[in-house]
Amino acid sequence: MVTSERGGQDRKAIRRPLRRMPRKAHKEQDSDQSQVATTSDKQPAPGAKPKATPPREPGYLGTSAPPIAVPVWKQRKYIERPADLVALCHDLMSVKVLALDAEFSQSSTRLPDQPSHRLSVLQLAVDHAARASYVVDAQRITDLWPLQAPLQNAEILKLFHSMGSDARVLSTRGLVAVNTLDLEAVSRSLFGQRESGLRSMLLRSCDLWLDKSFQRADWSERPLSPGMLAYAAQDAEMTLMLYRWLEEHYAWAVQLHHIPAGEMLPAVADWILPYLEGSRSRHLTDLPGREGEPIDSALEEQSLRHALTAVYHPPQRARVIRLIADLELRRLAPDLYPYLSSPASEERQSAARGIGRLHDKSALDLIRPMLADPVQEVRQAATLALEQLQGVRRIARPHPPVAHDPHAAAHTPRGLVKWSSSDSQDTGSPVAGGWQDTLRAHFGLSPVVPGDSGQHGRDGD
Repeated sequence: MVTSERGGQDRKAIRRPLRRMPRKAHKEQDSDQSQVATTSDKQPAPGAKPKATPPREPGYLGTSAPPIAVPVWKQRKYIERPADLVALCHDLMSVKVLALDAEFSQSSTRLPDQPSHRLSVLQLAVDHAARASYVVDAQRITDLWPLQAPLQNAEILKLFHSMGSDARVLSTRGLVAVNTLDLEAVSRSLFGQRESGLRSMLLRSCDLWLDKSFQRADWSERPLSPGMLAYAAQDAEMTLMLYRWLEEHYAWAVQLHHIPAGEMLPAVADWILPYLEGSRSRHLTDLPGREGEPIDSALEEQSLRHALTAVYHPPQRARVIRLIADLELRRLAPDLYPYLSSPASEERQSAARGIGRLHDKSALDLIRPMLADPVQEVRQAATLALEQLQGVRRIARPHPPVAHDPHAAAHTPRGLVKWSSSDSQDTGSPVAGGWQDTLRAHFGLSPVVPGDSGQHGRDGD
């Protein structure tokens, strides 16, 4: 038990599991760092190195900064009582950076415009002298109001990895964070969508293979197992470590995606703003003038040309580029040229796709070098754009020829299946003493007489 300095409240520490489960060779070995939560008066042994590191995905072909060492976390605490949560939030007000992660459980009821999952566990990690992480049981603590103070503190930077789902579920409990940074978005700008996941990024930044075996566990069950508690705490800790690596080597990308407290909406036309929110695309019928009213193409071009430079973050600019392509505003194609060499991969990808859809053949020489882009999604976008600009049609890959198997199913033109036990020339006539007679005898039926097409009943009928 860990005793709080305030009022002698006890805080439960995450304890060492009694048994260790066997792991595959490519996963990280069990260690005190990944499976044990320690108290302030007992320091765990450093985490063990993985036995073997699986090969990285071939999506990113460029170089990256060297990995950093993962420090030993001194404290992991399980918060399940309201008094402990109040004390924790008081301590959090003094930190500068706070990493958050959440685990969900399926909700039995769902209200309109609300997510289908509910918050089960909230993980927090701070990196100061203590280097502590906390697992807050959001099912046993029904009122999370103390967390609103640190989350609304504009001086504390809140770190997420794939912020969208976490923010939606937190909002159902009345929690809204300000001064935020989504590390998944930063990673996507640098290395592409395929390698922006937490596991891939930790392999790159810390040379650490993250065990995600509890990702699909039932987080509504209580009590939580020691392994689940350690997994939850580690996700927040590793989010903080990833931030340290990105901040040290890719500060420009961190700045591009940082959303400070009080950030104003970009100064764009009102009809464009809905397209900048979230990742879901919207129908063009939502635009003014798309429901029978006359369309002012010149005004659309002017508004979108301004929006390209007015938005703050790469995902927003990528959506503006997509909107230009959806509206087929071909005169704006030259405005997309500068983004073909953008440092953010989603802007390069969107610009290449947009120019291809707008059929601007004058950009062929600008797009060809993108076939060697280090990010796979950009290379794919460049390939598709060149096919569109050069009038190349993709030919569906034919199925390889299959040798005729008389014992396999034969597909008819209508998709029906006919099963045969012999070659295609077989008339299906039974042979005396053949397998048909054996099968009929098994069910007590009389043998088939060759040439007799009538029905045969049971013997003696």
